[in-house]
Amino acid sequence: MTGKIRDLKFYFQGKSYSKILKSLIPSLAVCFSISTQASVGEIFTFDALTYRVLTESGSSGTVCVCDYAETPVALEIPAVVANNEKKYSVTGIDENALSYYQLLESVTIGGNVTTIGENAFLGCSNLQTLMIGKNVESIGDSAFSGCSSLESVTIPDKVAVLGKNVFAFCDSLKTITLGRSVQTIGEGAFACSGLETITADTKNTAYYSLDGVLLSKDCKTLIQYPAGNTRTVYTLLYTVTVIEKGAFADSAYLEEIILPAALTTIKDKAFYGCDNLKSITVDAGNNYYLSREGVLFDQKQECLIQYPTGSERSSYTIPNSVTEIAQGAFSKCFYLEDITLGRGLTSLESGIFDGCRNLKTITIPAGIRDISADAFAECSRLENIIVDPANPFYSSEEGVLFDKDQTVLIQYPVGNKRDSYVFPSSVRSIRGNAFAGCVWLTDITLDDSLEAIADDAFYGCGALEAFHVSPANPNYSSLDGVLLNKAQTTLLQYPVGNIRSGYTIPDSIISIGANAFRGSFNLESVIFGKNVKSIGDASFRECVNLRNIIFNNGLESIGAEAFQTCENLRTITIPANVSTIGNYAFAWCKRLTSVYYTGNVPQSDSSMYSNTPSTLVSYYSPAYAASWQAVIDVYNSWQGRLTECKDAPAQIAELSYIYSDGILTLTFTGILQESVDAYNWTDVTGARDTLKVDVSKGNIKFYRVVD
Repeated sequence: MTGKIRDLKFYFQGKSYSKILKSLIPSLAVCFSISTQASVGEIFTFDALTYRVLTESGSSGTVCVCDYAETPVALEIPAVVANNEKKYSVTGIDENALSYYQLLESVTIGGNVTTIGENAFLGCSNLQTLMIGKNVESIGDSAFSGCSSLESVTIPDKVAVLGKNVFAFCDSLKTITLGRSVQTIGEGAFACSGLETITADTKNTAYYSLDGVLLSKDCKTLIQYPAGNTRTVYTLLYTVTVIEKGAFADSAYLEEIILPAALTTIKDKAFYGCDNLKSITVDAGNNYYLSREGVLFDQKQECLIQYPTGSERSSYTIPNSVTEIAQGAFSKCFYLEDITLGRGLTSLESGIFDGCRNLKTITIPAGIRDISADAFAECSRLENIIVDPANPFYSSEEGVLFDKDQTVLIQYPVGNKRDSYVFPSSVRSIRGNAFAGCVWLTDITLDDSLEAIADDAFYGCGALEAFHVSPANPNYSSLDGVLLNKAQTTLLQYPVGNIRSGYTIPDSIISIGANAFRGSFNLESVIFGKNVKSIGDASFRECVNLRNIIFNNGLESIGAEAFQTCENLRTITIPANVSTIGNYAFAWCKRLTSVYYTGNVPQSDSSMYSNTPSTLVSYYSPAYAASWQAVIDVYNSWQGRLTECKDAPAQIAELSYIYSDGILTLTFTGILQESVDAYNWTDVTGARDTLKVDVSKGNIKFYRVVD
C-alpha cells in the first residue's frame, strides 16, 4: 500500500515523539506494510486529528487523540470516530497531543472524553475559547499551561482532579468556575497573573469561594487568591488557619494584607512577587505571627517570613533576634538599596536576595558562618559587600567578599562600575558565580598564586574583553585574552564581551571547559584546532549569533547543552569520531535544519533536538549506513527527526576580522586570497585559519575566501 502520511507519533516506553513526514518514500514500502485492521497501539487519521487505538472489541473500541493532522483554527474533538468499518469512542487526549498548536483559537472537547493528559494543550497561545466535555474526570499537569489568550474557563461537574500548573501562565484568564466534583487541585494550578475571580459550585464538598478567593470547604485553608483582582487591601476570613504555598503569588494590586488571629501556618512563598505590597498586618490576638513596620515575623521574631516587596524604604536593618530568613522573604524587593543583617543570623541561603535589582550595599555581621554560592543572585547593582571585622569566617576588601584569610574569592559585587580588577596575591581559588552577571569589568588580571577557578565563575560578564595571567602562575595562562590552563591543553573561559566575530581554537587545546564560551554574543564563527577531543557541558550555550562551526576530525564527545539556544546555527557537520552527544546539546537551536553525521550513530537521546524545527533532517554517511539503519525507526526517523542517507557537503568558506592597534586579524575557513585591486586575486600561501596583517602604515589590500 502506498500513500501520504502527514503527522505521526511514535510511542516507545510510554513516551510520544512527534514526527512530520512529507510523504512515504518509495523504499519504505519494502520495510513495512500498513494493515487494514487497526490494533491496540496503532495510529490512524480521521478528519483533522490523529488517534491512537487504546482498546478493541469486535467492531468497536476506544482511542485517544495523539496529534493533529490538519491545522484548523477551530477544532472539535468528536465523541466517536470511524476507521476501517470500526467505530471508536474518543475517551482521552494524550500527553503533549496538541501542545504548541499556535493556530488554534477554539476547542470543543467531545462527550466521551474522560481524561486530558499532561501538557495536552501546553503553549496554545492563541486559544481563546475552551469547551470541556461533560464527562471529563481528570485534567493532567500543565494541560492548558501557557494558553495566554484564554479569558474564561468552566470546569464541568464530573472533573475530580486538576493537575499541577494546569492553567499556569494563562495570563489573560479572568474567571475560573469549578464544578461540584473537583476534589484535588495541584500546586500552581491557577498561577495566572490576570485572574480576577475563582468560583466554586456551592455543592462542591472540597472547596468554597468567597469574594473570588478559593478556600477549603471548611474555610480553614486559603488555597488561591486571584492575582489579577484589583483590590488593594485584603483581610483574610477570620476562620483561616493555613495559607497554601504561593497563595498570593504575583498579586500585583495588593498593597496591604491583614492576617487573622486564627492563622497558624504560612507555607513557602505565599506572598512571592506581590510587587506593590507595602505592609502585612497581623491581628494582635495571633499567637504564631506578628508584624513590625509591615514586615512579617513569627511570634518570637526569630524568623523573618516576608518583607513587603513594594515597601518604598531604601534601607532596612534586620532585627538581631532573627536567626532565620524564610525562602523568598526578600525576593524582588526593588526599592531596597541597603540591607544590614542582624547579629542573630548565622547563614545566608541560596537566592535569599534574588532579584533585588537595586540593592547596592549589604552589611554582614560577625555571626555569619555560611554563605551559599548564589545568595546574591540577580543583585545586578550590588556595589559593596561589607563584613564586620570581628567575623571569624569572612572578610571584605574594596567591596569584594572573601573568606577570612582572603584565599577564596566568594563574591564580586557585580554592580561595581570599575572596569578592571587585579586579584589580591593571597587568593588561591574563585568560587562558582563569583563574577556572574558583572557587566562593567572589561579586564581581569590573575595573580601567580591562583590555583582553582570554578567553571561558572565568570558566566555572564558581558563586557569582559580579556583575561591576563601572571607568567609565573603555575596553573593558568592566557592567549589572545582567553583563559587556559598552564599547559594550554584546556580552554577554560573565553571573554564573552570580546568584539571579534571569529575565533580559531589553538591546536594545543584538547578539551573545552564547561560554560567556556557561554553567552559570547559577538561570536559568529568558531574553527576548532586539530587536537580538540571533548566539548564541555553548556560550552557554547546562548551564543546567539554563532552561525558557523568547523569541528576537527578528532573530536570525540559533545557535552550536555553544549550548543543550546544557538539560535542562528543552521547546519552542523559531526565528525566521524564523535561517540557521545549530551542531553539537550542542540535544543532551542530554532534555525537548525540539517545535521550531517560522518560516522556511526553517536550515543544520545531525543532531548538533543528539543524545540528545534520539525523540518530538521539528520543526514548520515553512506559509508556508515548499516549502523544508522539499525536504529532508524519504520518512519525513517531518529531522535524525533527525519533522516536521509547523504554525504556531508564541503565546509562553507567564511571570513571574519577584528582590528586593533593597526593590526588586522583575519579568521577564515576555505582558501584565503588577496588582491591590490579587487580584480586580480592570488592565494595567500602558508595561511591557516588566521592571518595577522600590519595595516598601520597604509599597507592596504583586499581579502576574500573561496571554497
